[in-house]
Amino acid sequence: MRIIVSFDTEDFTDPVSNDVLLDIARALSDHGVRAGFGLLGEKARFIRDLGRADVVEALSHHDICYHTDNHFLFPDPLVKPAFMSEYVEERSWDEAVRHLVATEAEGLRDIEELFGRRPTTYFRTGGDSAAQILYAYHLLGMTTFAYGPSLYERSRHIAWFTNMLCVSLPLISEGHTYKGEGPNRLDEFAAGGADLVNVRFHPCMFLADTFWCNVNFRGRWDAGRFGPWKLAPRLPREETRTRIHRMCQLVDYAREKHGAEFTTYDALTAEVKPNPPWLERDTVLRLARALLQRFGYVEVDGHYYSLAEAFAAIIWTLLHPQASQAPYRRVIGPVRVPGCPAEEGGRPTQAPSSLQLTEGFDVAKEDLVAGGEEAERSLSAYRRVPADVLLGGRTVPPATLLRVAAKCLLGEERLRAEPMPIYPEGFDDVLRQWDDLGHELIGFFPDRGRDTKRMKQAAKLQYWSYKPAVLG
Repeated sequence: MRIIVSFDTEDFTDPVSNDVLLDIARALSDHGVRAGFGLLGEKARFIRDLGRADVVEALSHHDICYHTDNHFLFPDPLVKPAFMSEYVEERSWDEAVRHLVATEAEGLRDIEELFGRRPTTYFRTGGDSAAQILYAYHLLGMTTFAYGPSLYERSRHIAWFTNMLCVSLPLISEGHTYKGEGPNRLDEFAAGGADLVNVRFHPCMFLADTFWCNVNFRGRWDAGRFGPWKLAPRLPREETRTRIHRMCQLVDYAREKHGAEFTTYDALTAEVKPNPPWLERDTVLRLARALLQRFGYVEVDGHYYSLAEAFAAIIWTLLHPQASQAPYRRVIGPVRVPGCPAEEGGRPTQAPSSLQLTEGFDVAKEDLVAGGEEAERSLSAYRRVPADVLLGGRTVPPATLLRVAAKCLLGEERLRAEPMPIYPEGFDDVLRQWDDLGHELIGFFPDRGRDTKRMKQAAKLQYWSYKPAVLG
């Protein structure tokens, strides 16, 4: 069994939280455990501005990860006060991603300057697992999404989604550990055959039983950026010491009883088998053959390819018939439903509708090449599968173009466009679960009961980018 110890490191209001953080980091180092600390950008600035070089030095023995710049709590001074999830829900994919990249770059920069290394793992904040957020972090050079999309939380699930490695693991919560229930929980996981487990904490909860944000933001979501802050009621010092002691007891128990080894999300990411940079033509043909059997991610020679990646390779090969290789490109799926009009100013230009063929039609080779060229422009410019494309004078979904291109590469003489699904095969239950999720699991809003249609739709479309990850 291997265990990842992680900390959502948030509180930038109480200076004593830095003392507790120092004690936690040193205690784990003394026990030979390298943990992952997911810092807010604001927390890093808090440590820096208080001159806590001792905290920086102690944390430097662990993995420095990221937990957003400010917990998605503060309003943007240039727009209406809103949580990040509200901003994402109300805007088009491109607007939301641009805003996320611009705002989150600040936190990543400040953490890098303070610790001399840039975080590559994002610890999910609240329920925010919107595909737009994942893609923005990918553009910022991050690789890993710890705790995984809400749909897979607390089960062992390691897969690529929206070009982020999403890792979800069986969880031992801080509440179990503080109560001394961590060993029993670990025994249950071991009996069930768990090989990877996450033990998750918030350093602020070693200091208080009330979250720092609850006393400052609950009921006043438009709070200014710099306080003055209320402090969460602190626990007695002895209780703080007891909680740190029980954390260390769990570490010792895991080693002595289960022979556990400790790793981190960063180390786990380094174990993931990468795809080759180039695909031999025969590999692309095998992708094409597999996609005619099943419309979803494909495995060839021990490597998985998402439907979006297979689309990019097949279109490239179609347009370069003399090439012996095609580049492996990490593209994502379409960002709107086929047939849904392009958006202006963050709002649909008209009511969305799904583009679905009702019957098939024959396609001339030159029309297929023209459609492939149009698709390639989207792949090259936006690094994503187009939502729809012209094929023989008709607008068709990308799945239809992909199927015809696959048939062409495999030498079929009669090229016929057929009705195809919008989403990859094999995800019917998953897609229904996204629709059923409450708002608090897909996007955290200050006002309960908000709808999350846009974020749920984006997540469903990005199963074009889904594929299992291979460790080792």
